[in-house]
Amino acid sequence: MSETMHEITLRIDKAIEAKDTVTILSYFNENCEIFLSGKKIKGKTEAKKWMEFIYGYFAELRIIPENGFVGGSLFFRKFTLKTKLHDGSEILSKQAGVLEFEDQKIKNLRLDFDRADFDRLDLAYALTKAPGNKKAVNMAIER
Repeated sequence: MSETMHEITLRIDKAIEAKDTVTILSYFNENCEIFLSGKKIKGKTEAKKWMEFIYGYFAELRIIPENGFVGGSLFFRKFTLKTKLHDGSEILSKQAGVLEFEDQKIKNLRLDFDRADFDRLDLAYALTKAPGNKKAVNMAIER
């Protein structure tokens, strides 16, 4: 029995909260494209690098689903991302996503959110603690 798009998305949410990149990426096709408020990530290898970079910033992540609906091969959803930084402070970010599925794998993911939600992230953290250090800074500067 195949999983519904909604079930797959809930499994991905749990994997995101557990910082389990292997499980997350198992739901994406090899040549997936991820669009994050204007930034494009192509393929599983780049997606993994991006996830590891992001996980370096957050001590905890929680996804609070709000609603979602299916239209053909697309799953539209709204959710709140609740994160805890290593200093104990929290960030709440309302987000919307569109996932395009092909053969039970995510072909494209588009996430929209207010980048200002994450303005509190300290670039100095990227220099000292984030995985990849200088690469992390370069990624942050390119934004």
